Amino acid sequence: MRKPRMPKQMDQYRREVAENAGSVLSKHITDDEVMDVWRQHRPQLRERLFTPLLTLWTFIGQVLNADKTLAAATACAMTMLSQAGKREGSHDPSGYCKARYRVPLEVLMHLVRTLAAKLEGLAAKLLLWHGHRVLLVDGSSVSMPDTPANQRAFPQPSTQKKNCGFPVARIVGLFSLTTGALVDLGVGKLKDSELSLWKQLWANLKRGTIAVADRGFANYADICELVACGADIVFRIDKTRKVDFRRGTRLGRNPVALGDQWSQCLWHLLGGEDS
Repeated sequence: MRKPRMPKQMDQYRREVAENAGSVLSKHITDDEVMDVWRQHRPQLRERLFTPLLTLWTFIGQVLNADKTLAAATACAMTMLSQAGKREGSHDPSGYCKARYRVPLEVLMHLVRTLAAKLEGLAAKLLLWHGHRVLLVDGSSVSMPDTPANQRAFPQPSTQKKNCGFPVARIVGLFSLTTGALVDLGVGKLKDSELSLWKQLWANLKRGTIAVADRGFANYADICELVACGADIVFRIDKTRKVDFRRGTRLGRNPVALGDQWSQCLWHLLGGEDS
């Protein structure tokens, strides 16, 4: 199946963030706020060319840039230094690699949660579904570099011979239907079930929230517990379950697809301008 094309405005915004993530994201989260979280996990900071903020913005830019090489990321960092009127350093990417290794995972997760909350706060109520906040749930897995530390934390699949595979983590993400932003993320080993990681995200399901997921999350006990907490659930039913639809109310045949108007609203919400 062909990958859907990203709307023109969103693609332009992605490029802007890739070129200078700091200037764009600082509209939504301040440098002081980022540094406060950083110091909680890395209290001792040395004077380096790659400061915590420069490292973080360079890392985000590298992920979004079409050219994801270390050389391109380092060149982008030097450009940001030049634009800020600061001295440039060597274009050797080794310094950036060491700096990126020091980025606490907690800082990245704080960015994810904070930006998602602020984007939803800016979203107009008319973007909600019948006044409800809708969160989409899905799971996947990711591989990572074959290092001893990664192997200890996220062992490779047992079906692969030792030294013949890569560490693999299982993830479950919670996305906002309103903004498309990642709200929260559960991370575990490959042997961890998606249901167990999904439970790590329940704190985000407040009263009036609707969770939408595939049949893999249609666990009866979990659904009862979430409904008791005030959340609404829309899950596909596992094919092995026998359901008599004559006892319920049919709300529709197919889910409503996200249209271009959602992308347009998100573009203006993020501060984009019409082209």
